[in-house]
Amino acid sequence: MEKKPDSCVIFKVISGLTGYDYRKYVGELLFDYLAQVDPQLNRHYAEEMAYRGRWNDESGMGMFRINGEYIVHLKLYLYDEKRPPYEQELARSIVFRDHYSERDVEKVYLIADTFEAFLKSRGVEYTRHNRMR
Repeated sequence: MEKKPDSCVIFKVISGLTGYDYRKYVGELLFDYLAQVDPQLNRHYAEEMAYRGRWNDESGMGMFRINGEYIVHLKLYLYDEKRPPYEQELARSIVFRDHYSERDVEKVYLIADTFEAFLKSRGVEYTRHNRMR
C-alpha cells in the first residue's frame, strides 16, 4: 500500500543553545515567522502563541492568515532536551500537526512550507521530516 503524507511535520532547529536560551531562540523564531506571514496579526496574540506555548507537551496556534488563507487552529509541540520517552527523535524539535482529514494535511503542509521558507530566508540551520502513514 502506498504511503500518504501524515498531518505531522517535524523541524529540528540546529543550534548550540540549550535550556532557556534554546527555548527563547525558538520562541523568537516563531514570533518572527508569525509576524512575517500575517503582518495584520495582533502583536500580543503573536507573542502568546510564540512565547507562551507549553514545552514538552501539546500546545497550539491559530487565528492567523497565510497567503490569505485563515488558519483556525493547529497543534504545536515544542520539545527541548526533555523529550517524551516514546519518541526519542523529538528532542529539540518543533512539530506542526493536526487531525487526519485531507484538509488538515494540507493545512499542516502550508504552515510547514512557509515556516521552512522563513527558516531558509533567515539562514537558520534545520532539518525537516514529513511523517507518512
